[in-house]
Amino acid sequence: MINKINESIVYYYLKNLVDYGTRYTGTLNCYLAGEYIFEEFKKMGLEVKFENWYIIVINVEILLQLYLGWTQQVMLNLFFVLIMIQ
Repeated sequence: MINKINESIVYYYLKNLVDYGTRYTGTLNCYLAGEYIFEEFKKMGLEVKFENWYIIVINVEILLQLYLGWTQQVMLNLFFVLIMIQ
């Protein structure tokens, strides 16, 4: 079965997805990549359904800076401490 994989098609789809850049959950790039996949599946004749969902994204770094006055250096130090105690 592995011999039947067309490398150029795999590359085509991979390149198109990579072109959307980083696709963190809830971002525009994530949505656009999902839309791309949806449309490609439709072109293949697959039955597809797009489900809307919502996420609340909280940037912890900004919260720590705004409400606790933490600097990036303080957060970086905390990060290294947490890694060392694992």
